[in-house]
Amino acid sequence: MYAILPVELGYMRMLKTLVAAVIMIMGLTGASAQTPSGGNLPADFYAASTCKRPEEIKRAKPSYDDRSSVDAYNAAVRRYNSQSKDFAACSNGFAQKTGADIDWIIFTVNSAVAKATGKTPPLPPSAPGNMPAGFYPAPSCITPEPVGTPPDGHDAKAMAEYNARVRAYNAMADSLGACLKDYSAKAQSDIARIKAAE
Repeated sequence: MYAILPVELGYMRMLKTLVAAVIMIMGLTGASAQTPSGGNLPADFYAASTCKRPEEIKRAKPSYDDRSSVDAYNAAVRRYNSQSKDFAACSNGFAQKTGADIDWIIFTVNSAVAKATGKTPPLPPSAPGNMPAGFYPAPSCITPEPVGTPPDGHDAKAMAEYNARVRAYNAMADSLGACLKDYSAKAQSDIARIKAAE
């Protein structure tokens, strides 16, 4: 009886191609990246910025000879400028933390791919975000266990069991690739939601 050789090595090459595609996809976090409507998190998982916009100056410019109106107008301008400065600082802080949250999603996706391919996972982001560290869920993808070395080819029963394990491994390997691709696409959707909250 001939052994059906496992395609573990061939699959690992295919998975490395998938990893490259996932990393490329994760690099496309701009508005032009197409994303599916559903993500790995609920649609409302990310709260919009609470930065308060400055109140517009509702006074008309006074004439220069009306001192009290000029003082009131100048006070309104100072208030507007102060509120604008606060709004800019708040918006910049929110945007920086938004970037850190996006980095967490990319880190989580890349860690899942590294685990599936036996690579060293990347280092987690160090900057705090608007969400707690580690907020993004890991995928539920199942990595198949290696089938091991083939038995002696003269043992028909052992070879049949081994071939069954190889078929099961190959089916799970295909499922893993599809699962990681779906997980990555949903991560892009979640990144788009974070960007929309800015």
